[in-house]
Amino acid sequence: MYFRIYRIGTKILRKNTQVVWLLLWQTVFVMITALTMLNQGLHPSSGPLGSSFGLNLSLAIYLFLLVPYFTGGFLGTLGEAMRQNPITIRSLFSSGLRYFGRSYGLIFMALLSCSVWLLALGLVYILTHMILGLPLLSSLVVLIGAGLVLGIFFGIRILWIMNLLFVAGLKLPKALKYVRLFQQHTRCASLAALMTGVGGQIALLFASLWLTQVAQIAGQLIGWLLMMFFTIFWTLSFMVLYSLNKKTVTNPNGNTQNLQSDSTTPLS
Repeated sequence: MYFRIYRIGTKILRKNTQVVWLLLWQTVFVMITALTMLNQGLHPSSGPLGSSFGLNLSLAIYLFLLVPYFTGGFLGTLGEAMRQNPITIRSLFSSGLRYFGRSYGLIFMALLSCSVWLLALGLVYILTHMILGLPLLSSLVVLIGAGLVLGIFFGIRILWIMNLLFVAGLKLPKALKYVRLFQQHTRCASLAALMTGVGGQIALLFASLWLTQVAQIAGQLIGWLLMMFFTIFWTLSFMVLYSLNKKTVTNPNGNTQNLQSDSTTPLS
């Protein structure tokens, strides 16, 4: 199944080449992010919102409107490609509106998972170093190991929530009922897909740094384009993993059924 995921992902990209328009919108979003961070640095707290939260108006708009809008547009467009629907240069805008609420749900679950992850690591450190009295180095080794295990668990969980929200078309409460079942059914494949995506992006980051040293601005541009393209490819591949397993998932009551909200048909 592992190699089939990437073979199908490649076929989807070949059949719907308009997906590459996401590279343009990723570039625009990165530029908006850079300008927003620059503005926040120059004007750290202007206006009543900034006085209360340390945010100026542009950063508040970016965090609470643009980030969920772009997230919904990006993932929603890839979900449309998975359903083999036509994609255009404007698909990100319509998907951003359609999936705006679901992207908020995904972001909320990601922030919640990060909070639980940090809390768990804090408890591990207290247990190993303060209660059991292990040396600092030993405590750090245990902490790193626990962080990796928990990070992989939460990472896979968030990816499956993403699939259920943007490919299956479920709302967050129903998606949370199915996510554990998908995790259990696809442990090895999910782990392999996650590690491939993370490892691939790290390798591309180092390749981008090397290209920057070799070709300066042109090399940096090529490196960033590769990273953005493979962000699309890894995400699409994990969506393919969902489409290959959705028919064998068991619902919370123990009966085998398809997810009726989804019409995804994987390519052979």
